Amino acid sequence: MKKKVTTPFVIEGIAALHSLLGLPKPLHPLVSIIDLSKITCLDNEVITSLCYSFYSVCTKHNFNGRMKYGQNYYDFDNGIMTFFSPGQVISTEGSDIACAGMWLVFDPDFIRNSALGKAIKDYGYFSYAVNEALHLQKQKSI
Repeated sequence: MKKKVTTPFVIEGIAALHSLLGLPKPLHPLVSIIDLSKITCLDNEVITSLCYSFYSVCTKHNFNGRMKYGQNYYDFDNGIMTFFSPGQVISTEGSDIACAGMWLVFDPDFIRNSALGKAIKDYGYFSYAVNEALHLQKQKSI
C-alpha cells in the first residue's frame, strides 16, 4: 500500500507537469496547452493535493470527480473554467477521474516583463473566492 501524502505535492515547472501526466516533453519550457482527454490522471489515493509553480487556465467538461480549492468544493463540476496562480493549493476526489477540455499552463517567467506580467495580479479571476468557479454552459440558439 502506498503512503498517503498529506502536504501539497508541488509541481515545479511545465516539464515536471508533463512528466507527471505521462505526456511528451513540452514544446516550450515555459508554456503548454494540454488536451485533457490525453492525460493520465494521478493516483489521488496517494497525492491528495497539488500546488503549481505556474499559472493555470483550464476549461473542463464531463468531469467525473470533485475538485476542492481551499476548504470548499466547487459547486458545479460539469462545464467549469478554473484559474490558478502559482502557489495555490487544489485537490480532487473521485475514482477514475476523467474529463475533457483544454488546459493552458504558463510559467511566471513567460510573462514577467510584459504588460500582462505587470497586470496579472489585477485580474480577479486568478484570485476568486475559494468556493466560487466560473461556470460554462452550452450556448443557446437564438
